[in-house]
Amino acid sequence: MIKRISAWTLCAGLALGTLTACSGLKTDNVADPAKPGEKASVKGIDEPATIFMYSVDATKTETFDLLWGDRLRKKFPKLTVEFLQESKGNTIQDLAARKQIPDIIRVGFNTLREDYLDIGLGYDMRPIIEKHKYDLSKFEPSLMTRIVNEAPKGELFGLPITGSTNSLAMFYNKDIFDKFGLPYPTDNMTWDDVYELTKKIGRTEGGGVYKGFTGLTPNILRYNQLGLPFIDPNANKIYDTEKWKAVFNNFLRFYELPNNPFGENLTDHYNDFSKKLNVAMHLSNHGDYRSFPDKMNWDIMAIPAMKGIAPNSGGVGAAYWAITQQAPDKELAFQVISYLLSEEVQIANARLGYIPSVVDQKIFDSFGLDDPKLQGKNRKAFFAHPYAPAPAKRDPSLIRFNESDQANIFRDVLVNVAQNKTDINTALREATELIDKKFKEAAAK
Repeated sequence: MIKRISAWTLCAGLALGTLTACSGLKTDNVADPAKPGEKASVKGIDEPATIFMYSVDATKTETFDLLWGDRLRKKFPKLTVEFLQESKGNTIQDLAARKQIPDIIRVGFNTLREDYLDIGLGYDMRPIIEKHKYDLSKFEPSLMTRIVNEAPKGELFGLPITGSTNSLAMFYNKDIFDKFGLPYPTDNMTWDDVYELTKKIGRTEGGGVYKGFTGLTPNILRYNQLGLPFIDPNANKIYDTEKWKAVFNNFLRFYELPNNPFGENLTDHYNDFSKKLNVAMHLSNHGDYRSFPDKMNWDIMAIPAMKGIAPNSGGVGAAYWAITQQAPDKELAFQVISYLLSEEVQIANARLGYIPSVVDQKIFDSFGLDDPKLQGKNRKAFFAHPYAPAPAKRDPSLIRFNESDQANIFRDVLVNVAQNKTDINTALREATELIDKKFKEAAAK
């Protein structure tokens, strides 16, 4: 197993700042932030206090309690933990309008602007981190890069959550390899090796088609192994399409093989692998294994290496714990976040099969130990290679463009070419025109 080395050194460059907070801690009637120079009222986490936490992505209450809430309540019995999940009438925008702003919110890097900064919740954590000499070097570097890249001036608006880290994984069906007398794939394979295996597996037998490989979600492009952005970091246009061709063509060649057709619907790729059980290898989100049927004889392999670059596991994303500017007791909020990102919680959640947000071999080794579905599996494959670098920071003065919309445009390029509706050059030209149109529409507003 390759141990990842963290080289992210934001700590060294943190600017000192004045910490402000309001006295008292309320979650139903949020006070305005304290003015500079006001003395903050700070309650210790071991004293009676209440913390109001919120998730912008509809994290279920039971999931929140399993990974974070119940751990907080057990560790700090005097702390009352309130949680609200996003729902109709209870979006973060709704709460802000009602001035029921949480102390801490769980927000994604790709929605940081819409769900945090644009509604006036932003709180730069650099001063409080500097004050506590909090070690940022422990976190996965690309996760830290992603959140800082979303900040207009390099502020740090959140810390990556253990249990909310999203990465890719390569699963395979052992029964298909056994059926055709082929050795199981290994962690040192390249995409060319997988391509050759796919050619050997693809066939029609017993009235059904066996496919060698599938894999498609926007995340496969969002977390591409080259670390390419969708949009040019320095201009209002699509990023270099010639560089993107390497990513597209790496996947498209699989769907040009006999007996390895691209599905009619995006869900076909997952369903063929996990329900029809007629796909040998499947690239998808790491947590998909939780819904694999018990009868499925599966395992994991490392993400194959791309030609011309060192092996990596693709990119990685996460949700982040962010303190709101309106939180009356930011010290308490920071203490809560510090515990939720501690080694204790990182290990506990890793044992349940949730990817940690830190770089720590001990935590990697604990991954999946308490998850029945991962027993006997090649768990080290999840961490066999380092992650790809995060895409470059986009100039904050340029026009903003919703990241999920970007991912969907690029997804459609792959889908349309794979389904033989168009060719790669035409698809990329159309994507370029669509993105140009969106920029022009945004500029006209």
